[in-house]
Amino acid sequence: MLTGNRGEWSEIYAFFKVLLDREIHTKDNKKYPILSIRRMDADGGTTYRILQNDQFEVKSPHSFESKIISLPDLRSSVSKIFSEIEIASWHAFELPSAIKLMEDLGCRQIKSSSRNKNDLVLTTHEGADNREIELWFSIKSSIWSAPTLLNPSSHTNFVFHILWIEKWILDNLSTRKEMKAGALVKTIYDFGWYLVYDKPKSVVFNENLMTSDSGLPIIIPEILITYYRWLGRKTSEIVEKTFEHSDRVFDLWMNVQQVEYKLKNFLENVALWMTPSKRWSGKDETEWGYLIVGADGKIICLHKYWRDLFKDYLFDNTAFDTPSTSRYDYWKIYMNSDNQHCVDLNLQIRFVK
Repeated sequence: MLTGNRGEWSEIYAFFKVLLDREIHTKDNKKYPILSIRRMDADGGTTYRILQNDQFEVKSPHSFESKIISLPDLRSSVSKIFSEIEIASWHAFELPSAIKLMEDLGCRQIKSSSRNKNDLVLTTHEGADNREIELWFSIKSSIWSAPTLLNPSSHTNFVFHILWIEKWILDNLSTRKEMKAGALVKTIYDFGWYLVYDKPKSVVFNENLMTSDSGLPIIIPEILITYYRWLGRKTSEIVEKTFEHSDRVFDLWMNVQQVEYKLKNFLENVALWMTPSKRWSGKDETEWGYLIVGADGKIICLHKYWRDLFKDYLFDNTAFDTPSTSRYDYWKIYMNSDNQHCVDLNLQIRFVK
């Protein structure tokens, strides 16, 4: 029997739900009919063409012939699968109702091939001429917890100097191993000391930030300070908070709207192309987006094809987060080679539920 975790079962649920709905919904509530769906696998993917009533034409790369299948109980099956995922544990589990539907549809795997960044390819109509377009999607699920947009790693650490800190408070902070990263930074500022950005831990990520926008290597660290001071979390709110509390970042002769614009582009770059550990050329090389499975089971379509909607959604529905301090080796106070007190802060961005 196949087993999977909640994220993996959410991926097959999204496929079933799109089949059931026979349309996709963008953030501005526009609807686009689905003509066919290709679910990606190692062999290129099985295609499901939407027919009338409860019928679908299935064309597998393993067969020269297509077949017609009828799924009159699809709605009740999809509803049951969603309910079972909602109450499932963290661990891998069986989902017999989903496996039965997979068998009916000829699905061999719970999740798409790891070699594909895209999970589903949808064909729909768009425009005044009603032309067919093909849209590629990766699936993100927030059925149980909010998915990440920018994953934390050693490449997302940034180095800060602690200015004017006194030895007695330094000794006190250094011995309080239970203190969380946010509490540490907030305490530093509560005592009248503050952080000054020094450098990124990752040269590659810094180059990628520069490629995205030359202001980001200053903007991102200052926003990180705002977040770790517990002054803001949501991306849509944290820019104004940074303007209120930062003495440095916005000596760049930029206003709030300009910084928000740069952040929206950064979020889009992270979503579609850029990773912290791999050098990015800045080229617009992909034509894909996200299908977001909401906590209510509904699916929102985000795609580069509707670019402004995509960027606005990322900006309004993401937040900064605190990853594991031990796993990513940050927040501890240390001395650098110039005998300056330093602390590293880590960047993680997550969708909000």
